[in-house]
Amino acid sequence: MHAAFFDMDGTLLTGDSNNFLTCYLLQQGVIDESFIKPLHDFHVSYLQGHLAIEDFVLYIIKPLIGMPAQERDELILGCLHAGGLLNALRPGGIKEIEYQRSCGGVPMIVSSTIDCLINPIARALKVEYVAAAPLEYDAQGRITGKIAGKIPYQQQKVERIQDLLSHAHLSNADSCAYGDSINDYEMLCFAAHGFLIDPSPALLHKPEASRFTQLNWDN
Repeated sequence: MHAAFFDMDGTLLTGDSNNFLTCYLLQQGVIDESFIKPLHDFHVSYLQGHLAIEDFVLYIIKPLIGMPAQERDELILGCLHAGGLLNALRPGGIKEIEYQRSCGGVPMIVSSTIDCLINPIARALKVEYVAAAPLEYDAQGRITGKIAGKIPYQQQKVERIQDLLSHAHLSNADSCAYGDSINDYEMLCFAAHGFLIDPSPALLHKPEASRFTQLNWDN
């Protein structure tokens, strides 16, 4: 058996899961346009590999802090279904997850998106092992507004992957990684086999990018 590490935004998903969530929250009247405006600067920093990921996570969860768990989870499920997030999963990515399973692979989703959004996507894909931005929850399951551990971003993706490997009793031998951005570079280098999905220019300019295989998952 071997592990297969899948990034979410821009890799398995066409687009950004945070954008799907904020657009749905806007449609539902949970936030207004003023909340959306700062996201552009966050996105530019992300593409450049300079995003302060903790600052972004603390910002993106503001509308959800203190919200009853059932209300929050219903909004997230609405984002996945009515909001179109699940329909934006790349067909090739879904097929690759199934292919990995068929040849003894153990799929793992590794994303800096908040855990309460990534976990139901992983369940829809029947992926057991997940590393996402870990939030703190109170006794009633409400988001407190604090981060509860390492966010899998850049080098911290590798650190969270090592935790997943330990939990799954797997080594890194013959592992595969799939990513699209400069923020996936450390994960791609860590894996035995790296695959690029619609890679960004910044990722293609990294020193070891030429040894990774490019795949088309849009059909």
